[in-house]
Amino acid sequence: MSTTLTNSTSTGSPLSVSQESTKTSLTGTPLLGNAPPRFIQQSPQTSDNKDSLGWPRVAKLMADTPDIESFSRFREMNVKNLLYYQVELTVLGDELANMELEDWRKRGMSQVGQFAKYADSLVDSKTDLSNTKDHRQWDLVLQMRERLKEYSK
Repeated sequence: MSTTLTNSTSTGSPLSVSQESTKTSLTGTPLLGNAPPRFIQQSPQTSDNKDSLGWPRVAKLMADTPDIESFSRFREMNVKNLLYYQVELTVLGDELANMELEDWRKRGMSQVGQFAKYADSLVDSKTDLSNTKDHRQWDLVLQMRERLKEYSK
């Protein structure tokens, strides 16, 4: 069985797309092999050009004829990826809320306790505090920021 589609490129030379299949499914529908369709340039000046065979030819045809371009959106994997980001962000948000509550309870007792009252204290904590445990809240904010940026893309 052979299917042929003829079209013209922007240069005006005709192209044909040929798929051959001799096997059929149980329903009698032709099965196409694993090989991609063959794009055959019928113009003699391009038929000698080995660079335009196979996938490079497919890419050129899709670029020259936008109506036939086709790309997989990987929708299910993208949805799963967004759901994983949501779980990560939820966990990070809960952890930050617990740190903020702990910080509020410590207000007035230490520099860390000032984070709940003054946001600039939290932002400056990375450089101001010598104890790495004291700036873990700001590190968590930075981690959340990075995940949110990735999620929003």
